[in-house]
Formats: sequence, structure tokens, C-alpha cells
Amino acid sequence: MKKALIILIIVSIMILLYLYFEDTSLKVSNYDVKSNLLPNGFHGYKIAHISDFHNTKSNRLKKQILKSLEEQKPNILVITGDFIDSRRTDMNVSLEFIQKIKDIPIYYVAGNHESRIKDYNVFKEKLLNLGVIVLENTKIKLMNNGQSIHLIGLQDPSFETGENNHNKMIKVVDNYLKMLATKDNFEVLLIHRPELFEIYTQNNVDLVFSGHAHGGQIVIPFVGPILAPNQGFFPKLTSGVHTEKNTNLVISRGIGNSLCPIRINNNPELIYVTLEK
Repeated sequence: MKKALIILIIVSIMILLYLYFEDTSLKVSNYDVKSNLLPNGFHGYKIAHISDFHNTKSNRLKKQILKSLEEQKPNILVITGDFIDSRRTDMNVSLEFIQKIKDIPIYYVAGNHESRIKDYNVFKEKLLNLGVIVLENTKIKLMNNGQSIHLIGLQDPSFETGENNHNKMIKVVDNYLKMLATKDNFEVLLIHRPELFEIYTQNNVDLVFSGHAHGGQIVIPFVGPILAPNQGFFPKLTSGVHTEKNTNLVISRGIGNSLCPIRINNNPELIYVTLEK
């Protein structure tokens, strides 16, 4: 009986250590996106991508992110929503993280968790005070080597529709893209939701950065991701680069956790995308 108890304790400790390192060991993913539409001045332009930070309190994870950003020196950092968590909101954790990022322009769009928080406008104002460029259903020009591309930022459609009306979300996003995605330049879209991929493709967006799916949270070998918000069981759009027609969709597995506190075969992820002519 005593031997069985010792074995149980050892196995329990090993499982806990595995879950800890799975949750706090950063995966750095590097992708190249090629397009004939890209201006020559943006060949080699590097974009760092973070999503679903969920005001993580893992200092180990945050140190890995900051070290990687310092080493890779991207041209910009884009953050695609759920930077804070609506269930255990701690704005200061996310704001302190931003303060430690040096010499990298930061572009941010809000996710569904921000839409739930009454003090989101307070958080947004603090981000603006730190120099973060907050995009709310608008388009700006990014300049490099005297040439430009467009950066479109859409806050999560749940700000307008609530979280449980998928058809209304489609209409909201489609309407904004019809106004903003004018196709007179290479266009990059920041938006939280990967499951609306069809709408981005229909509007001929060249490159989309998103998150929300948390990589499927638990990934079973030879089976794949188990569950993602708004996609249900065995979701298809949880990570990596997906291409349809001329649209490339980059999906981050995210940094933090929210409702489900663990990840299995699904490390937190920092993405770098290098644009190539």
C-alpha cells in the first residue's frame, strides 16, 4: 500500500511538471509569406505576432517572449485580441509587459474578452499612453523604404453583436471589409477570429493575423486539436498558416489560458512572419 502511494505521488508530480512546462515553454514559429503584390520596399519585412495573452502571470513565459523579440528585432509587433482576460482581469500585468518591449512599434486590436470588460476604455487609454496603436475598424498605411502597404484593424465583432450571433458577426466583418479592403495595395488584416476565414478570402485580403482558437487547447497525436471557441470539436483553424486563393491566414496558438487552465501538446506561441516579394 505504501509503495503504491509513493508511485502515485511520483506520477502526480511528473504530470504536474509536464503541465507546467507545457504551459510555460514558448514555441517560436517562423513563416514566410510571398506575394507578387508586395512592394519591393517590404521584401524581408518581419512581423511579430502575439495573441490571447490573457494577462498571463507566468514570468518564465514573458521572459522568453521578450528575449526572442530582442533577438529577432521585428519591424512591428501585432497583438490580435484577448490581451486581458475577462474572468480574472489584471490590466497591470498586460501593461507592464508592454512597457518592457523596447523599440518595436505595436499594433493592437481587441478580442471578445475585451468586449466583456466594462473598463475596456480605461485599458485602451492606458495602451495609447504607452504608445500602442489601437486599431478599431480602421485602416492605416505602414511605410518602409519609401513604400507603403495597408494595415486594417477590426476589433472583435462581439462589441457590436454580442458573442452568440455568428451570422450577425459575419455581416459586421463583411461590411467593414467592403469599406476598408479597397485592393489598391497589399493589405494586412488584424482580427481576433480565424473562423471567419471565408469572409477574409471573399474580400481579397492578402494576409490575416488572428488567434482565439488557443491551438485547440489539447492536441492528440494523429487526431489533432480537440476543441476551439466558435468552431466546436475537432476544429480545423487553430494554428499555422492557411491559404485559400490569394489570402494567407496566420493563426496564433496564443500565450495564456482562460477557461481551460491547461495545454497539452500545444505550447504557447510567438509567431514571426517575414514578407517576401
